[in-house]
Amino acid sequence: MVEHLTCNEDVVSSILTGGSILMKLILLLFIPQLLFATDIVVNIKGLVCPSCAIGVKKKLIKTNKVKKVTLNIKNETAIIYLIENKNLSDKEIRNAVLKSGYEIGSKGISRK
Repeated sequence: MVEHLTCNEDVVSSILTGGSILMKLILLLFIPQLLFATDIVVNIKGLVCPSCAIGVKKKLIKTNKVKKVTLNIKNETAIIYLIENKNLSDKEIRNAVLKSGYEIGSKGISRK
């Protein structure tokens, strides 16, 4: 359950506005992790070509919130390292991935 909370801002928002008291308390324990994650792992469907993957990296860095992006073609993932005191929303990540011609894979977005 917690993994789903860390990768979906819409879930967090809906719990805060209409969730049970218990869910709100659980969420409060994880808000620092949600808001101040330093590493973000993104599963990118179809990320199989190293030179094509550079487009994803460029779009993410263009947000001016990303320090570094490590691409793993074998696992179809991008690990995003944020600039200190910056936050990158799931929506911004989705937009960057879509603009580079890919889409978020079934494993989604997770924050460490």
